[in-house]
Amino acid sequence: MVRMADALALRIRMEGGMEAIELSGLEARRLARRLRRAGGPLGWLLLNRGALADEVRAFAREQARVDEAASRLEKLGAAEGWPGGRAPRCLEDLARARKRLAEAAARACLGLGASPSGALLEDLARIEAQLRGGPAVVDAPLVVEPADPSAPYAPQWQVFRSRRRTGALLTVAGPALIAVLAASASAAAAPAFIGWVIANYLWASRMGQFACPRCRQPFAEKHPLAPSRCDHCGLLRYEGDVPRRLKG
Repeated sequence: MVRMADALALRIRMEGGMEAIELSGLEARRLARRLRRAGGPLGWLLLNRGALADEVRAFAREQARVDEAASRLEKLGAAEGWPGGRAPRCLEDLARARKRLAEAAARACLGLGASPSGALLEDLARIEAQLRGGPAVVDAPLVVEPADPSAPYAPQWQVFRSRRRTGALLTVAGPALIAVLAASASAAAAPAFIGWVIANYLWASRMGQFACPRCRQPFAEKHPLAPSRCDHCGLLRYEGDVPRRLKG
């Protein structure tokens, strides 16, 4: 009973700070799921980009207040001790949720053609910029380095493979669905065909927008569906994909 009273007193003294921390942890988990779903097959193509950009901005703007509340809570605990001898669970939950969101944000950066920075708020800013069609956020002027077969480009090539798998799925599943609808004289056959053509066009456009892992220019604007090397710096397809090659 004493422990519960102490915990309640701490919550009251924080004047809504603990609630802000708890809510931010929940929002971080929700946004991470949203980014992971958007990165699935055709996810970025069918996404309401404006709505997701607004969500990313709203979350990022709230983090300064959340950080202030977390710092204040930690100072209280360090000065007076925690009720029951353990820090409030909301701090642990927030740290875990932010870590998962940072991982999802880094993958989303790659999926949208930007370079992840490794910092959560920086990557969220890059995601928002890409979603709104604005210029990518960069830390420093780009430097093109000589080819290095051991360069760690595995995450970028994973995105490239994912996009190619999306194209294979469209190639196989689209005609099969259209054939079934046509055979059954369904009125949805014609709209399905038009949708399939549009989806193929969007997919080809996404392939053409894939950024070279080394020079960050479009990898293959001339032959986006089956490129052998970068049109700009000459990086070979899958060059520097060390982890996958080690696995065989």
